[in-house]
Amino acid sequence: MYFESGRASKAERLVFSWDLANTIGILGESGAGKTSLLRRLAGLDDTYASDITMNGHSVHTSKCTLNPSVYVGADTPLFEHLSLRQNLELVMSMSHWNKQSSAGLKAQFGFKDCISVGFEEVLELCEIEHVLDTPAALLSSGEGQRGMLARALLCGKPILLLDEAFSAMDWALRNRLHWRLKALCMRTGRALIIVSHSLKELGVMSDTLVHINAGLLVKEAPTLEYLPEFQQDEISFFAALQVKHLHDDLKHHLSTFILAGSDTQIITKLNREAAHTTRLLLDANSLVLGKQKDLQSSMLNTLAGDVIAIHAKGSVIRVSVEVEGQTLVAQISEKSFSDMALSIGETIYVYFKAT
Repeated sequence: MYFESGRASKAERLVFSWDLANTIGILGESGAGKTSLLRRLAGLDDTYASDITMNGHSVHTSKCTLNPSVYVGADTPLFEHLSLRQNLELVMSMSHWNKQSSAGLKAQFGFKDCISVGFEEVLELCEIEHVLDTPAALLSSGEGQRGMLARALLCGKPILLLDEAFSAMDWALRNRLHWRLKALCMRTGRALIIVSHSLKELGVMSDTLVHINAGLLVKEAPTLEYLPEFQQDEISFFAALQVKHLHDDLKHHLSTFILAGSDTQIITKLNREAAHTTRLLLDANSLVLGKQKDLQSSMLNTLAGDVIAIHAKGSVIRVSVEVEGQTLVAQISEKSFSDMALSIGETIYVYFKAT
């Protein structure tokens, strides 16, 4: 399953070939062309000529109803005179991609295994059961965004184009939806392309990061490799670790993961979406470094690794530590750095509480 663009003229400067088996995250400054790109992929903008194809079939020139992508923006409108339930029922009854004849369309674009999503499942995923019969005009911004996401899932199209689609939600709610949506798309054979100004959101959701500026490709790389580089000038810093869920401890309200490709365990606070996630985010200022293996502390996690980079930013020192092939970044004070006399290549222990 590939989106491809093969023209590099002034009108079509972004050239790409994306494997949609991976979730694509797109970042860039305001005005970089992120929204324009997603709208063109969805067939909503035909201002420019385009060679955008999906498995050799034209996407950009497809009628919006036949285009395999559904666009969800931060403020994509619902029909305000209808209730949320009526909005959802309308798209389910009208979409070509929900009809029996859609099998040929899905196969044509490489999504023959894409299956429908149940109405009740979508309501639970988006946490909108309580506002189902509320007029769309009376929904809050966050409720409206969740309603638009539900509508996109229920239209049956196999590619979701999310453009700041979670921006009106608090982080806890946003993160719950991230995990559920990723799990649902994997199970039902859907693809995700997401635009966001939140690096944390892209860290959770995307497998590949695409950085664009003024319609040009700046860089395309695996998310876990590119995030540390992109964050160098950010005030906050975090690492996105690839993990696998093992089990939950209901008595103590904890979940246990292992780092991908190893048997190193990480314990976190219990979350009912824990089994769905393959990423954990760790803020740099929540990590503590030490040279002693058996530090007496209430902290639950101890990871051993090697110092691979040291960066000074004002009075804060960022220490990058490689743990089982993945990178953690800790922010420590100049005094702590001086007291430990850290050097590149040295073995260090990273401590942190359940997140």
